[in-house]
This record gives sequence, structure tokens and C-alpha cells, in this order.
Amino acid sequence: MALLGRTPGGVLAGAKGVLPGNQTVAEFEKSLSRMPPGERVAQIKEAANNFSAAYGFTKDGKLSKLNGRDVYKGQDGNLYALDTQHGRFEVVSSKNGKHIGEVDFNLQKTKPSDKSGGHDLRLK
Repeated sequence: MALLGRTPGGVLAGAKGVLPGNQTVAEFEKSLSRMPPGERVAQIKEAANNFSAAYGFTKDGKLSKLNGRDVYKGQDGNLYALDTQHGRFEVVSSKNGKHIGEVDFNLQKTKPSDKSGGHDLRLK
């Protein structure tokens, strides 16, 4: 089940159309494994910018700088930190910075929360 799955207008949506070449999430993730790191990061950041516009996410410059990675605020109140290695988002609580899980560009949960603290964000 997706954490989100509707555009701001309420239309059920997927990532197709926001990913390069109109790829599905599976195609996009598979293509990343064959890219050199610099190209991979650029593709993921471009896709995240398109995705954030489609889903009404806003990039938080302060948190991005503080954590050394792109951090977006979702309409659900959670934070979404971009994982430029796998082309996914780490979902983090905006209240305490604790990791909730990982989602793909369809906002389908791919991994449970990381209790080790390795994916937590600094909020101050």
C-alpha cells in the first residue's frame, strides 16, 4: 500500500510520466544499476524534482544543507530524503527525525524502518 498515491487534485497517480523516458519505477531502478555514479545521481535528482512537482512536495533547503542530501516535505507531514544510490526516498518523521521506512517513486514501501539510526535526519 502506498503512503501517498494521489496528486494534489485527488487523481490516483503513479510515477510514470515523471521518470526519464516515461519509464516505470522498475525500469527506472534497473537502468540506474548500469549508470556511472555521476550520471545516476543526476538522473535521480531530475526525477525527484519532477516527482516533487507532481505530488506537491516542497524541497527544504535548510534540512537538505544540514543533512547533506535533498530533503522534501510531503503533504502528509513526513519528510522524504532522497536516496541517490537506489533512486528511492527515505521516509522520516518531521517531529523527531526518525526513519519510518523507504519508498520508491510510486510511494510504495520497499523497506521497513531502520532502528539503527543510520537513516535518521538532523532537524536542528
